[in-house]
Amino acid sequence: MFDALLRNFRWHRTADRWGPRRLLVVDFADEGAAAVVVGRSGTAVHCLRSATLPALRLPEAVAGGAALAELRRFAQDVQYVSALAAGEDSYVRLLNVPGRPGKAENVAQQVRQTLGVDEQFEVRHAVVRVQDGEGGGQFMVLAAAFRREGLEGLARAFGEAGFTPVSLSHRGVAAAGLAEALVPDTGGGASSGFLHVGSSFSMLLLYAEGALAIARQFRLGTDLVVQSLMESLNLDHDTAAKVLASGSVDVTANLSPAVKSWMHQIAISLDFMERRYGKRVETLHLLAGGAGARMLREILAASINRAVECPSAHASLAGIEFAGGTGLADDACLLAVHEGRRIMQRGASHGL
Repeated sequence: MFDALLRNFRWHRTADRWGPRRLLVVDFADEGAAAVVVGRSGTAVHCLRSATLPALRLPEAVAGGAALAELRRFAQDVQYVSALAAGEDSYVRLLNVPGRPGKAENVAQQVRQTLGVDEQFEVRHAVVRVQDGEGGGQFMVLAAAFRREGLEGLARAFGEAGFTPVSLSHRGVAAAGLAEALVPDTGGGASSGFLHVGSSFSMLLLYAEGALAIARQFRLGTDLVVQSLMESLNLDHDTAAKVLASGSVDVTANLSPAVKSWMHQIAISLDFMERRYGKRVETLHLLAGGAGARMLREILAASINRAVECPSAHASLAGIEFAGGTGLADDACLLAVHEGRRIMQRGASHGL
């Protein structure tokens, strides 16, 4: 989705004309970072190792120095790095643009105007749907924007740590890529629905006839449910998180107005999907976040009047070989390894 952070970077000896032969992918979330090292041999993609780094968050990474030391030790044999992030100064939107897609630079300007962001933001987009109709029809683009200052700070910190930055993608865009890979496995011929959940970020993705139709970003996640439980049961944060993960209480009976409002917004989007496209999403699939996704299953099922499942998102990783026969260190690494495969298969020089 995003072009190379370093505009005119050149591949070193650890890469070939298709891109890096080994790549570190770091997924920055509020609960810490998930990191994977992927390698490529011919057309085969390998997951060499993975880890969760709770102490490494985006602000610490931008600060550089000791904050990236653990990451450097984890990937001491890797030069190239790609990152996923969703900070406060970033956006991801599915936009309706009138007319038909023209020159890329003209579409980019339309996207920037629709997002309402100035030149301080780096904006990238991908056309996901073209609809004919009166007045020339319209097309839909999945657009993401990052404040340039943050991009430059992260690129500088990575460089000082000995890495060569390749790309930065929004976590919402990466979640859309993971969901799209799972559409065929979720009966998505007519419609499919996915909710990617983190501690303070979630992304609702609804597909009609296999194409993205609705995308909504929420700056909310499992932390909101934990906070609700803290207030209703008078618990500290760690205890509330453990209680919620254990499933030992009926969380649906202890929801705050904020959680109920979040669930209501999801239900509204599902209903709009049915009215707008004539496609009902019968099952909403929860993605990533490990226990975080499972926490919400019961709450969602009681709120949206639809089945809720936690599918094996590992199905989207079919074809990836895991070193030593091991899997991921944690489900939180799913986005990172999926992004690594995407880059390896397409080549990082082709615009991300």
